[in-house]
Amino acid sequence: MSGFPVLDVAIGLAFVYLLLALICTTVMEWIAQIGKMRGKMLERSVQQLFDEESSPNAVITKAFFKHPLIQALRSPERLPSYIPGTVFAKALRDVLVRGQAERAAAVQQGEMSAGLKQSLEALARKDGPQARADTLPDETSLAEWYDQVMDRVSGAYKRTTRRWILALAIVLTVIMNADTVKLVGNLWQNPTLRAYVVERAKARLEQGPPLETVEYTEPSSPKPTAPIAPDTTKSPNSVLADEQALLGDLFGWSGEGAALRRDTLSWFALHLLGWILTALAVSLGAPFWFETLNRFMNLRSSGSPPSKTGEKK
Repeated sequence: MSGFPVLDVAIGLAFVYLLLALICTTVMEWIAQIGKMRGKMLERSVQQLFDEESSPNAVITKAFFKHPLIQALRSPERLPSYIPGTVFAKALRDVLVRGQAERAAAVQQGEMSAGLKQSLEALARKDGPQARADTLPDETSLAEWYDQVMDRVSGAYKRTTRRWILALAIVLTVIMNADTVKLVGNLWQNPTLRAYVVERAKARLEQGPPLETVEYTEPSSPKPTAPIAPDTTKSPNSVLADEQALLGDLFGWSGEGAALRRDTLSWFALHLLGWILTALAVSLGAPFWFETLNRFMNLRSSGSPPSKTGEKK
């Protein structure tokens, strides 16, 4: 048994927050999948990139998403959630080149926006100072332009999911009665429970870091991946059966009725503080708590520093 009960309590808290955050992450994955959140955000972002967000026709956007290279990245009922920069550049150049040919043949299908024209001209001048106004940028410039914009889109998507995670954390905390104040007391007063939680935390670290809250777990691959691996025992985002049982033992509403009737105000005030602490902690996300747990465990493994020469042990 560790001689650092405070550190073991900290490990227990980090481990429990990690499990609760993984539950929220899994629910968030399903919400994102069902609501097609990432695909819709990508479509809006491309439309803004083409300066067609206020256009009733959005000619270039529609032609772009109908291009075979883009269609190959989507399933029959889903928008693509990720488009590699190289694919974006090839598809856009092809759409624009075909548009030029069609206009030259007097087949008018609409003009690109002024904003897109200006962006393309600026990118073409970057490719060469002698580039004509009607010269299209090369694929490298288009891909870099797209990747820069997508970095901001990824940030916006993460901010959106953080708000969802906070809401899910609040709901999960109240449903489970996940009270941080009560949890700290239980871990501090029960060395056996504390030791068991630490052992379970070690096993959790061996499963590897959790995945981010995105529909694509491999950003370099356009192929969609499921939010949970088919073999749940190998998924770093799954909460195993014994971990679920542990959460059931640590939290719950059993026995709360008598305390609530005895002193409603004190009961609510104390629980509200514990709920707020839990919800805020869980909203930081599973990756944060995995790294925190790993640091705590490394600190625990290092033990006490050796005594200096000449000092009494």
